[in-house]
Amino acid sequence: MDRWLLLAIVTTALEAVEMGVHTVAYVDVDALALGHSTPVLTTHLWLATLIYPLFAVSLMGLIGLGQRGNSLGSRWIA
Repeated sequence: MDRWLLLAIVTTALEAVEMGVHTVAYVDVDALALGHSTPVLTTHLWLATLIYPLFAVSLMGLIGLGQRGNSLGSRWIA
């Protein structure tokens, strides 16, 4: 469980950074409408594409392992 927990902590921290960039991506709305470069939005989209799947897999692994050992939730959570 320690490995899955560490992976979940790391990916959650990465997800928090990505959500910060997500929140700030509104600064590119005018540039997007005019067809100009959108560095913050592009960074958000790249980070989301890379981090979301890692975050999901790590949480599924943690929940599945915890459910099997009856240490995190129940079988209904998985």
